[in-house]
Amino acid sequence: MIDSRPRRTDIEPFRPRVLPDDLVLDAPVGRGAANRSGDVLGLQKALAHAGAYDFDIAGGERSGEPGLRFVDAMSCADYDLWTLIRGSPEY
Repeated sequence: MIDSRPRRTDIEPFRPRVLPDDLVLDAPVGRGAANRSGDVLGLQKALAHAGAYDFDIAGGERSGEPGLRFVDAMSCADYDLWTLIRGSPEY
């Protein structure tokens, strides 16, 4: 039997749940920083949840690795986004 229903070709972006500990960094993250995998993963999750970054697994990105797209997303994130992620502008 042939299934004639249209197949879905778009995939919803993954929006992981962000835990409070995800935003407690042990070291700096970004260009030229320590980029510890746990710190990077926490910020990847926060940026993805806010819609500013999507994991590109097919493109070779991995959780906890500071790839170019992640670092660019951090650089492009505006003040309002960081306030939303961190919860207060004083963070």
